[in-house]
Amino acid sequence: MKFENETLVQFLKDVYNGSSPTILSSEEIKEIEYCCKLNYQKYPDIKAFYASNKKVAKNINKLKSVRAEVERQFEAKKNLQNGAICECVLAGTIAKMYGLNDFADVFHTYVRFLPANIIYRLRDDNNQILCRYIYYLSIYSYTQKKDYLQEPDFN
Repeated sequence: MKFENETLVQFLKDVYNGSSPTILSSEEIKEIEYCCKLNYQKYPDIKAFYASNKKVAKNINKLKSVRAEVERQFEAKKNLQNGAICECVLAGTIAKMYGLNDFADVFHTYVRFLPANIIYRLRDDNNQILCRYIYYLSIYSYTQKKDYLQEPDFN
């Protein structure tokens, strides 16, 4: 397969040739999905659900998007959609690779708090949401990471 877009080629190399594994293993993802499927209906609130299995709760809390998805489905009293946790893990892993530290839950974030350059990409022509969660690098985070933008220390 030949790609003309250099950015896309570099992205695919970073993802598929990278030496770092995903933040959660496939076994941990399956364990989260299994635990949620069996236990969502048993607990009155999310805290009780987390307390029921500390290991699964710890893994859920490793990624903001995984936690948001689990809590959103718990509140709706629905089971997780197939592949949703895997998508969250892949997105979080890629975000970590590229240093994208800011996170937004599109379902619970006011539009004015989202980066202006991506707002128009969040919905399709029928006004349907195209993504659940966003990892990004805000201007504030970007300026904090760049040494040359900070005051030099002459002492």
